Amino acid sequence: MTCVLRIAAAAFLLLMPVLTQAQESSIVADRPGLADGSTTVTRGVAQLETGVTADGGDEEHFTLPTLVRFGITNRLELRIESDVAGWTSGDADIAPVAAGFKLRLRDGALPLSLIASVQPPSGGGRLRSSAIESEARLVSDIELAEGLSLTPNAGVSLVEGDGAVGIFAATLEREMGPTAPFVDFETTIGGGDTSMIVDAGIGWVVRPDTQVDISAGFDVLGDEYPEWFIAAGYSRRF
Repeated sequence: MTCVLRIAAAAFLLLMPVLTQAQESSIVADRPGLADGSTTVTRGVAQLETGVTADGGDEEHFTLPTLVRFGITNRLELRIESDVAGWTSGDADIAPVAAGFKLRLRDGALPLSLIASVQPPSGGGRLRSSAIESEARLVSDIELAEGLSLTPNAGVSLVEGDGAVGIFAATLEREMGPTAPFVDFETTIGGGDTSMIVDAGIGWVVRPDTQVDISAGFDVLGDEYPEWFIAAGYSRRF
């Protein structure tokens, strides 16, 4: 019995660093910033990222932006994304749904991932899309200093029958314990219009598998984005 206890104790001591690392591994969500990171969820892991957004211009809108991620391998995840529903002037409409993937192409000091999605004609009411839309982005994470990172995105969006639109975005984030305040922007160029929106916010990892966030932003150029928005979100890893 003493021998068995000694072996069990030794095994526990050997496994303790691995167990500690697993417990300390925190959720990494693609919200709330405008730029997505390169990290993928691991094989067999599902992650829900949802929230509520209010934006305005001539009218105020409320939506429920939601992203579901599922790890096929440690480098490939499937993604289902939709605003779910929208409310404008008391009327409710169903939002379109897009499906896609994130593929981690490279690790190291300059990681690189590809995010691609396709949105078929879907949704209902004022939010219904009548054409196929697609988007592809190359995304990365650059560590500028300890706890300070830059997340750049570059990509293209296509709408059937229209030309390509270039997309550029970047998030500057500062880790401060369980919280991560950030500032970022997104700009689109194409179709005779250049638009830009900027925002700022904070994400808070309240538990290793749970994050909450709040952010707000405003339009600074062009007609592609709402004049302002405010959002709050919840992300959960399963």
